Amino acid sequence: MRALTIAVLLGLGLALAAHAQRRNPGLAVFGQVLGKPLSIPECERHSAWDAAANERRVLSDRQALVAAGYKPDAITKVEAKAAERAASAAASAPLIYRRTGEDDAPCIRSIGYTEFPPIPADGKVLLHFPRGGEPAWLGDDHVALTLVAGNVTEMRADTGVMSRRVV
Repeated sequence: MRALTIAVLLGLGLALAAHAQRRNPGLAVFGQVLGKPLSIPECERHSAWDAAANERRVLSDRQALVAAGYKPDAITKVEAKAAERAASAAASAPLIYRRTGEDDAPCIRSIGYTEFPPIPADGKVLLHFPRGGEPAWLGDDHVALTLVAGNVTEMRADTGVMSRRVV
């Protein structure tokens, strides 16, 4: 009798849970369910060090030293010191996101201007779209998401006509 009562209560509980899920399914926007943790990955980061710009600078400096009449040994010493400085700068360069629109799929970015902090548990982040992959109605390349305790509680998008609350 006890087993039957437990089975009936368990079945009733499961039926109520299924009914509640049908009446109030999770609202998903761009694949992200509101009220749930982020399911969209963070955008790829890379070093802020620009090796190509450094190479151009080294070549320009070499040409200036040759034009000024420096001997090859002196030029080699100057270039060795420049290489040490470059290695140190490359090792300490902060991680930054790719340029806007260069990502392959929608991704999440923290908000910053020069240094981007880790994705916060509470605060705002941006959902960026790859160039050409934005929804047609979106007036920008991103949607602002608000996080509370790591869960997405709000999404805001600019439609290009007027700022409008999506959800």
